[in-house]
Amino acid sequence: MKYEDVEKARVALLEKQKRLRKKALMICAPIFAVLIIVIIVEAINNSRFGVFVLASIMPLIVAGIIVLVISAIVVGIMTNKETVAFKRAYKGYFVSRQLEKFFTDIKYDHEKGLEREILKNTSMIHTGDRYYSNDLVCAKYKNVDFMQADVTVQDEHEDSDGDTSYVTVFKGRYMIFEFPKKFNFKMMVVPKWSSHEYSRNLKHIEVESTEFNKDFQVYAEDGFEAFYLLDPAFIASMEDLSAAYNKHVSLYFADNKLIIGINNGDDSFEPPKPNMPIDEKAELEKNYKDIKVITDFVDNLRLDRDKVK
Repeated sequence: MKYEDVEKARVALLEKQKRLRKKALMICAPIFAVLIIVIIVEAINNSRFGVFVLASIMPLIVAGIIVLVISAIVVGIMTNKETVAFKRAYKGYFVSRQLEKFFTDIKYDHEKGLEREILKNTSMIHTGDRYYSNDLVCAKYKNVDFMQADVTVQDEHEDSDGDTSYVTVFKGRYMIFEFPKKFNFKMMVVPKWSSHEYSRNLKHIEVESTEFNKDFQVYAEDGFEAFYLLDPAFIASMEDLSAAYNKHVSLYFADNKLIIGINNGDDSFEPPKPNMPIDEKAELEKNYKDIKVITDFVDNLRLDRDKVK
């Protein structure tokens, strides 16, 4: 995949969007022209132009809005093939190219994600009424095997009128690091502000760092094993990493895995809008930053150290 291939796919998508939007405008224009004429006539004929006049033309306004929404949906559906091609070209060049600079044994699939059951079984997160995951990366860094993907979780809410809406409760990424050593206990480190129920079958413990206890809650089956992993260097690194993501970082040790969740609202490895030529340097830098999230946790938490091997 080359940069020129990405630009070719982007231009193809943009041109088709423009053609379809032009057709949609030709359909919508007469409707809005009639709407404007009706408003002018009503304003001239009614000295008390206000709520009553607006009520009389409201059906036309609603019809105009519905036409706009339908037009946008139709454009999205009819450009789906070009959108997929653009996304595939972008990720093949900008994402895969950067991944190869840092990792080995890479398997990357931008359409797949982490299975819902993996996270549900940890009790780290309430997986909600809607669960989405994509951009699955499986690779190795500093001889540490890992997988990571973007995750979005939404809960359904119903108001007093019975209307339902979806509220995003998690948007970020989950990283799963796998080690040769199997932990003989479970431990969870979560933000202090978190209200999710984590303490099932785990005991709440506090570490020696007062600042760490202010920011995090630690739950573990075995306090001795927890203190063995949560040494001063690990705690200091965890505080720094958490500060970098507005204290929205959670950790879970179990079996031979460390699972890290970052609820920072980001969607990694995504292409820009196709309306402008792609700045190659800027996009490579953006994807480097997305990758650096993974390497920072391995480097700063020293996940290649003997304690976890």
